[in-house]
Amino acid sequence: MDILAKEGLDVRVIVIPDNMDPDDYAKKFGGQEYLALKDKAQCEQLVSEIKNNAASCGAQELVTACPLCAYNLTANGAAGSLPTRYFTELLAEALGVAVSEGGAE
Repeated sequence: MDILAKEGLDVRVIVIPDNMDPDDYAKKFGGQEYLALKDKAQCEQLVSEIKNNAASCGAQELVTACPLCAYNLTANGAAGSLPTRYFTELLAEALGVAVSEGGAE
């Protein structure tokens, strides 16, 4: 790493859960989750920009079809910011299905 840093390269170590290969991790969980591991501050900034833009357009809530996006928008958003839900949560609500930690009841 020192050799690369001496050449002016920005070298970072990323700890990937379960000792997964970085490529396998990105394929399994998507680029957003990999970005969150790689640069938490950048991920938080992107989430803030997304939520601020949506709020400035009059949105009251964000709904996504991507479960990982919903996770990142929730996990990396500021407390009290625009709420985010995965679309199946809205579907369950519309159908009157109770959602518990273990799934629909």
